[in-house]
Amino acid sequence: MLRPVGFRKLIQRQDTQRQSDDPNPAWLLNPERPINQQGGMPSLTIITATHNASATVEASIASVTAQTYPNIEYIILDNASTDGTVEIIQQHSEQIALWISEPDNGIYDAMNKALDKATGDWIYFLGADDRLFSPETISKVFTEIIGADTTAPVISGRVILTDGRCIDSSLGLRTLLHNTLHHQGTFYHHSLFTTWRYNKSLKILSDYELTLKIYFSRIPFECIDQTIAVCGVEGASSRKLWTAFKEMNYIRSHFLKPLPESIARVLFGLKFTAFLLRKTLRLFCSTSSPA
Repeated sequence: MLRPVGFRKLIQRQDTQRQSDDPNPAWLLNPERPINQQGGMPSLTIITATHNASATVEASIASVTAQTYPNIEYIILDNASTDGTVEIIQQHSEQIALWISEPDNGIYDAMNKALDKATGDWIYFLGADDRLFSPETISKVFTEIIGADTTAPVISGRVILTDGRCIDSSLGLRTLLHNTLHHQGTFYHHSLFTTWRYNKSLKILSDYELTLKIYFSRIPFECIDQTIAVCGVEGASSRKLWTAFKEMNYIRSHFLKPLPESIARVLFGLKFTAFLLRKTLRLFCSTSSPA
């Protein structure tokens, strides 16, 4: 589909920078640490934020410690869990570069703290109820990154949900309606976070703000034909649908001019309503079917 030149500029608000951000749209590139280190193995920091996740966190940790890729820094930030999560983390402490258990102000506060400690060339976020697809996942990803000699600081593959659905990330017009970069399917070059941090006032969708920043700043993005993670369907955004709906609209309103934002809000509202109807129908069918 043909789009007019300057389409993004046409619809974008002019005050999209948060006060803590670098006003330079090229905030992500640091020439002193190239995207693809020639002759070397890029380092990766994997960050997991946990809170009372004893039912799932051990499988998540095991999927990281089983990776065959050698250059991984693993950081876990726990929000003062009381259900045995801390004890599980302690059992694997020798394979974790850094773990901290202390009260925080939500998942994005924990991620920001971990980013302050991260030393990897690339950053990856793994949920406490998610797991990497196979022990070779990271090796395959970086073999593809190095082999392609990519200059893209955002690399994304597919994720599989525990209900069987597959999700491939993308950047395009749909990004204006909702987040199209799956957090657990995406690797971010460290330079994205040189001056930027997640918005702690948002509870579950601050990563959508990062996606829109990448989209409107025209940050190079590449998809790879690799399955990255298996993700639970009961994540925060699935459990708190109304909060997700409000945060999506709030974030979008800070990037789009009033008219396109109103159109996107209506379209997303219709999409959200259809999603709720399908979810209700599936629930009804599952509870009414004979045992």
